Order: sequence, then structure tokens, then C-alpha cells
Amino acid sequence: GCPVAGPATGCLTIMANGKTYDLAGASPAVDMSRNVGVSVTGRSAGETSACGVKLTDVKVDYLGIACGAPT
Repeated sequence: GCPVAGPATGCLTIMANGKTYDLAGASPAVDMSRNVGVSVTGRSAGETSACGVKLTDVKVDYLGIACGAPT
């Protein structure tokens, strides 16, 4: 899917299966300037922040799917 900013300041999230996931744990950080969709794998940290379900061991793969302009 396409990563988006919000809902709180400093959040970077992605929606999947009706849930919002917090991508703050991605290292390296998601490069929003690429403006493409991403495939994310990781584990639930067992908690939810204002940004969504926190993930650990986050791996991001960039896809060739164009997203809207970064926000």
C-alpha cells in the first residue's frame, strides 16, 4: 500500500486489513520521496500508539506502484 502521514504529528502509517500500522519502527525509515507503494513485513509490538499498531523488525520493500503526492 501507500504510506501516508498522520493522524498525529510525526506519524507515518499504512493501512492493511482494516487496521492502521505505525511505520516508525522501519529502519531505514520509509523514503516518502519515492512516491511509490510499499510492501511491509514485521511483527506486532503488542501495543497501539496514536499512529496505529506498533511494529517491530520492520522490513520495507518498494513497489512499482505510484502513490499520490506525499503529505
